[in-house]
Amino acid sequence: ARQTAIYLTREILNMSFPSIGEIFNKNHTTILYSYEKLKKDLLTDRTLQTTVFELEKLVDNNLKRTRFNIKSGINQKRGLMLSPLLNKL
Repeated sequence: ARQTAIYLTREILNMSFPSIGEIFNKNHTTILYSYEKLKKDLLTDRTLQTTVFELEKLVDNNLKRTRFNIKSGINQKRGLMLSPLLNKL
């Protein structure tokens, strides 16, 4: 689960490995390893591909909704599952 979260954080928010490491309280080399391992696993594991794709859509939709809410003055974190990542936007 952590590797998937790290992968999605990198792919969706395009954050640096050291910044992601701060979020997960891990060294950037651990983050890099986790990211690369999941990326490699995605090449051969169809179930993982489907899961990550669905999570990516869910997170992307939540971020779009949050950005809209921020612009329109509505509660910024309502309904967002990844609220710690909002601080990095």
